[in-house]
Amino acid sequence: MVKIKLFASYKERIGKEIIEYKIEGEITVKELLDKISREYKIDLDNCLVAKGFEYIKPEEKVRDEDLIYILPPVSGGFFIFR
Repeated sequence: MVKIKLFASYKERIGKEIIEYKIEGEITVKELLDKISREYKIDLDNCLVAKGFEYIKPEEKVRDEDLIYILPPVSGGFFIFR
């Protein structure tokens, strides 16, 4: 399972802090975001996506067992990955 941890307004809109998807092989970050957007009817076009301690780009791959963080655009402050 790919675990997706949601923050701030995304967490509030979806009503969950963590969602999970079973994927075969690997998919791109964009494909994962499109899947979440369709299922939860939420706009993720400007979100920030991280894996581990690094932000990742839409064309990067996500595999089963990854933990992905989705954050709304931010303007200041800091973020602690947990």
